[in-house]
Parts: sequence; C-alpha cells; structure tokens
Amino acid sequence: MMPLSLYDSWKLLHKKLFGVEQNCPAELEEIGRAIVGKCEGLPLAILVVAGHLSKVPMTKETWAIVAKNVNRVVASDPEGRIALLAMGYHYLPIHLKPCFLHIGTIPRGNEIDAWTLIRLWVAEGFLKNDKLRSPEEVAEECLEDLVSRNLIMVPRKKVDGRIKSCSMHGLLRDFSVREAEKEKLLNVITNNEVPNFSAANELSPPNFSLHTSISLENFMKSSQVVRSLYLFKEPTGKTSKFKSLRVLATPKSSFIFRHHMILDSAILRYLEVTGDNDFMEFLG
Repeated sequence: MMPLSLYDSWKLLHKKLFGVEQNCPAELEEIGRAIVGKCEGLPLAILVVAGHLSKVPMTKETWAIVAKNVNRVVASDPEGRIALLAMGYHYLPIHLKPCFLHIGTIPRGNEIDAWTLIRLWVAEGFLKNDKLRSPEEVAEECLEDLVSRNLIMVPRKKVDGRIKSCSMHGLLRDFSVREAEKEKLLNVITNNEVPNFSAANELSPPNFSLHTSISLENFMKSSQVVRSLYLFKEPTGKTSKFKSLRVLATPKSSFIFRHHMILDSAILRYLEVTGDNDFMEFLG
C-alpha cells in the first residue's frame, strides 16, 4: 500500500474523531492537518493519534502540544498497534534484516540514491554469496524485496522503472534505529550524548551514524574496533586513526581533508567524500 495522501489522512482522522455528520471546529482544522501530516500517511499512526486526541481537551493549545510530540504519542500507544509495524521486520529472511536496519543510518526524512545504498550493502558484507550473480545484482534484488514488503518507499524511479532513490517512513525508521542498537549493529547519534566506551569494546555497536557534530576524540577509545562511520554533520577535534574502518561515508562534506583522518587502505572498502583535494595522503 502507498501512504495516504494528506487529504485522505485528514479524512481518516476527522472520521475517527467526529464521525461523518459532525464537523471539526474551524480553529482546530489547520493544526489537525499539521498533525496528520506528521503521521506521513500511515493509517496506523493516524488511528493512534486519533485515539489520543479523543481523550484530551479539544482545544487549539492541546492539539498544538500533540503536533509537537506526534512520534512520542505514537510510540506510547497503549494498545500496541504500532507493534504491528515490527511484524514485517521479524518475518524477514535473516539476510534482509541487516539491510533493513542499515537504512537507519540515513537522517529522518532523507532520501538515498539506490545505487549508493546497494554499494554500501556490498561494502558492509550484508549479502549472501551467489556464484551466478554479482554482489550488486544480489543487493538490488534485496532492495526490491524490501520495497515489495512495504518496508521501503520509492520516491523516484528511473525511466526503465528501476528504483532511483528510496526512503523509509519515519516511524519505521525509528523502529529500525532502536532495533539496530538492540542488535549491536548500529548506533545513531542525534545529540551531544556520546556513547559510553568505558565498557568492553565488543559491547558497543561497531557502526556509527552521526547526525550531530561531536568531537572525533570521543572515538579514540574505540577507534580500533569502529568498522563504519556515516557522518552527516562535520565533527570537531584533532587527527583520529581508524585502523579497522571499512566504510566511511561523508555526504556533502569535505571535512575529511581538514581533520586528517588516517585510514588503512588495506581494510577500507567504501569511501565517499566530496571535494577536489588529494585524499591518498589519508590512507595509511
């Protein structure tokens, strides 16, 4: 199923709250449409939000609070309806699970080029070996499989009908991030709270996606075990040595040249940077 349009999303919320005969108060309609917009067309999320709104005062101030906390409202659904989202994941074949969880590296609301995603899955080593097909062909089939299961959305297609870019519904992405951290696959850092590396390194996820700016020095204790870094915000700090890094993706940033990150070219499988500088000096 495709996500509901904003019109149909509002229609569903309106029906659940006011039925077919009663009209929504005029002062609530604008904020109500903003609320359903944040549900991103997911009927389950709209139903959860409607249930919550039916139990709180029907005022503009109260609805404004809900609008700011839609994700929290949905996640705390007392009836557990959003747990249904997880069913699609738990029934995935084992080789598709890390592919699905990996998309949590991408910031909420962003698209990723399908070919970039395919190459990342190959570099991360998520795929099954197939003697008759290339790793890229296997990865493309995995991507199409996840799309067919409604776990990944396709905002754009190529002229031949193949996937050009993909994205994930915000609620599914939130689930993927939580599950990836639980499975020790990925740690997404969205604020200034840095993972605690005081425990044994093997207890920390080996892959990190930074959506906020922190110091590279915070990774020095674990630089020997970090396998993947996805940096969407420019970090601070001095030179860092990452001798076990297999994947370094720095979309729309050339900070690698300013921070002098030292990488081991014998291990590195994927390097994505922008800029005209000579990066070979960074490969130790």
